[in-house]
Amino acid sequence: MPVYFLPDEETITDSQARKIAADWHSPASTGLTALSTTGAITEDVGAEIVAEIDGLNAELHPRGVFDALPSAMRQNEINDGIKALRDLEVYVTVHGPREAVPGWSNVNY
Repeated sequence: MPVYFLPDEETITDSQARKIAADWHSPASTGLTALSTTGAITEDVGAEIVAEIDGLNAELHPRGVFDALPSAMRQNEINDGIKALRDLEVYVTVHGPREAVPGWSNVNY
């Protein structure tokens, strides 16, 4: 999973937002799919981002007696994913909600 860094008090770029949404979308996540493909920020995308973060946190901090902790390498991947998703959460808060963005498919990542 790529690493994304959010400079202090700034949001990520459109390109970074599109890449993160593309990395995390699935057929069940319509908000992330819409963001990655059209630039639209729907009302459900924030909840989808939080659900992804919660899933990563659950993997990072297993609760079952017999659940193993992830390897150090996987812990780093999880932390990078959480950071990217939190950056995306800030982006959608600042820029949304919005309709599809003309030319979004030309935003390279």
